[in-house]
Amino acid sequence: MTTNALAYAELRRMLEQRTAIVLSEEKEYFIDLRMGPLLSRYKVDNLAELLPTLRKDRRAADEAMDAMTINETSFFRDAKPFDVLREVIVPTVFALRGDRPLRVWSAASSTGQEAYSVAMTLLEHPIVRRQGWTYEIVGTDVASSVVERAKAGIYNGAEVRRGLPGALLTRYFEPHDGGTWRAGAQLRAGVRFQVGNLIQDRPPVTDLDLVLLRNVLIYFSEDMRRRVLESVHRAMAPHGVLMLGAGETPDYAADLFERIRLGDMWVYQPRSRR
Repeated sequence: MTTNALAYAELRRMLEQRTAIVLSEEKEYFIDLRMGPLLSRYKVDNLAELLPTLRKDRRAADEAMDAMTINETSFFRDAKPFDVLREVIVPTVFALRGDRPLRVWSAASSTGQEAYSVAMTLLEHPIVRRQGWTYEIVGTDVASSVVERAKAGIYNGAEVRRGLPGALLTRYFEPHDGGTWRAGAQLRAGVRFQVGNLIQDRPPVTDLDLVLLRNVLIYFSEDMRRRVLESVHRAMAPHGVLMLGAGETPDYAADLFERIRLGDMWVYQPRSRR
């Protein structure tokens, strides 16, 4: 192997060990794209020159892992999950739980748009408004940088234009510095964010009514997917709903989850624990 090839291989191993994300050898272009700003910051010309710093400096290694983590997200992404939440899950869970808080986990929450979209869906729901029903939404991500952004709840013009209706923008966000918008106090009140590793850490809460684990498992090996789903299964309420990405199916965990149709999408419910 050339020096560059060895450097790419080592970074891929580091990423898999720290985050369980598996990148193929063909993804060198992706590594170059994501690591470019870090090379400039540390004033080195290539990945091979950066690796000694990543090995000895935990902060630099964290920055590299944050840069490599895929953080694609938007408000109300794909729409259907939020329709199902509004039309099916909220009425069903309210009938089952009464005044107990609704519990939601946004796994791999990136910069927070998914978790805040769930909160807005709930704040707009007649049952939540009429009954004063409380909820707990927890967003986790392995990348500390995006978790800090989610906590701040500050988004630029392009971000708020991606999926966020104007009425909800003016109702739940307030103008901030430099043309940005910040999530208002009402929106932030029922949402919290923390760093969390899907492989190494337990789910942040238990007795979960809804788990959003969308477009995440595709980056893991099948063994890691199984481990994540076992952990999720243990944390869910018996009636809970697991939502995956449109192209994801947990066929390798059919003993854990049953596939059911809710509204216009397939979701998964935990099978009985034995």
